[in-house]
Amino acid sequence: MTEAVTDELRHEDGHRTFGLFELAVRPGWRRLGTATRMHRALVDGLDQARVMLNTRPEAVAAQAAYLSWGYRRVGSAVPWEGAAHHDVMILDLTSSSDPVR
Repeated sequence: MTEAVTDELRHEDGHRTFGLFELAVRPGWRRLGTATRMHRALVDGLDQARVMLNTRPEAVAAQAAYLSWGYRRVGSAVPWEGAAHHDVMILDLTSSSDPVR
């Protein structure tokens, strides 16, 4: 993370967080709800309390989808040396009001 975060957000026990990396949909299948269905199938039944992902700030469509699924931005990070800044987003799976559940 490029800025300080709370101890509660940073806390990890090896089971708390599921990391999502590279959810992608082929161009011909976009805007048909494919990503929403894939995401729902992926997170339904997870034992983890939350899902974390990184996304580029300029990925406007992806960020809109993540926000509509209940993710919230918690900061930014440079995930590897030489990488551009990424927004870090978290989806709380313990909340009964999650749109993806």
